[in-house]
Amino acid sequence: MIRVTYRIETPGDPRALAAKIAADQSTGTFTELPGETDALRARHAARVEAVTMLEPLPAPSLPKTQGHLGPFRRAEAVIAYPLDSIGTDLAALMTVTLGGVFAARGLTGIRILDLDLPPDFACHPGPQFGIEGSRRLTGVAEGPIIASIIKPSLGLTPEETAEVVRTLCNAGVDFIKDDEKMMNPAYAPLDARVDAIMPVIRDHEQRTGKRVMYAFGISAADPDVMMRHHDHVVAQGGTAAVININSIGAGGMAFLRKRSALCLHAHRNGW
Repeated sequence: MIRVTYRIETPGDPRALAAKIAADQSTGTFTELPGETDALRARHAARVEAVTMLEPLPAPSLPKTQGHLGPFRRAEAVIAYPLDSIGTDLAALMTVTLGGVFAARGLTGIRILDLDLPPDFACHPGPQFGIEGSRRLTGVAEGPIIASIIKPSLGLTPEETAEVVRTLCNAGVDFIKDDEKMMNPAYAPLDARVDAIMPVIRDHEQRTGKRVMYAFGISAADPDVMMRHHDHVVAQGGTAAVININSIGAGGMAFLRKRSALCLHAHRNGW
């Protein structure tokens, strides 16, 4: 089973709303259907496993739900979805357990608190390098990896960015990354930034023996564009990239992870 813990808020009964969410997000719909048999529900219907009541609130959490009369009752509800109904596809998981829940009628507030996945989801590859690989690439065998982000986040030309990188390398940092907002703007295209920064990284390595890891912002909505960015970083000797995982989506991240030769720094912006 896939278990999701929701915090539910409603002027009605949270237990009834939890049951409605379980039905609507699995076999049910807004009306009774002859095809929704007991046998079908037994195989594929989500079910409410636990409801823990919380203290009510005097006002709704979502501003657009003003007009309802309080109190606004809250509960934490655990809803279990059969794995066979969803599978291990991440897009299906998010659509069923997360996406449609926010449109449920009667809600004045909802939050996803926890997502408990069965071992079947281990079919997705984890970090390619992990802690051990990151330490190897930065040359930091133990202790903290000292990192810095390029600032100002936006506005620096490739040449100006390279000078900031030079300063940071001389200061002794181990890891430098583009700000997550820096991807491929017209005034500082990704290729030009790579071409300006990597000579600084190589020069510092030749002088000191230390190769600083730099994570370039290669995120793009088009996976082919993202892979072209990736390939240019690799061709110039780069070792890392910063990825806006929520912006490119689960599909984009899976596409990149299967093909990447870079250590991927996943940025959570969007949550």
